[in-house]
Amino acid sequence: MDVSLGGEYAAIVGGGDVSPLLLDDLKKARIVVAADSGAEFLLAHGVKVDALVGDFDSCDRRVLKEVTATGCRVIQLPVKKDVTDTEAALEFVLAEGYSTAVMTGATGGRRVDHEIANFFLVERFARRGLDVVLKAPHSVLCHVSGPGCAGVGERKLTGRAGDWVSLFPVTGTVGGVRTEGLEYPLYDAVLERGATLGVSNKMLGSEAKVSVSDGFLMIAVTRE
Repeated sequence: MDVSLGGEYAAIVGGGDVSPLLLDDLKKARIVVAADSGAEFLLAHGVKVDALVGDFDSCDRRVLKEVTATGCRVIQLPVKKDVTDTEAALEFVLAEGYSTAVMTGATGGRRVDHEIANFFLVERFARRGLDVVLKAPHSVLCHVSGPGCAGVGERKLTGRAGDWVSLFPVTGTVGGVRTEGLEYPLYDAVLERGATLGVSNKMLGSEAKVSVSDGFLMIAVTRE
């Protein structure tokens, strides 16, 4: 289960739910950034940390000491600040010149407020030229958007028959929605924010496509 990416990417690991199944994504990344306690997963699984970003209020002291001892770049933030550690990590990879970021550990955990904030960061950074893909143990979240919203206009999804695909309009309306390879196809459809028309579609085979002509659309691919 995956989505198309635009070449080399940065990986960001947060303190939410991370699965060892995602280790291949981390190993293929051009740079690996730990957002605060995300360093704990990386150290436990032997993944080299290239940069550590955060106020370190939730990271185990022993882990923090071991990771910083490797000589990775450390961007320490004040505890009282105007952004989350995750947003700061995205700012870091954007400043480093990356146009794609795969982020895991951004969902689950005990902080649903952070999880919701991370969903909105996908749109915020897409408008600034950074394609953010969220990967969870059983789901992948990405976007497609029209020319006026920047970002990616068409997305190829890979998986298997029966994987769930749900579409969530972020802007008031999303126009020209087209899908291929899904059980319930859409042809130049208009989806409205808050409506559930795009929820719980299914892949018919190993590939599907979603595109839009205007607006900003989030896509969630989930395997039970």
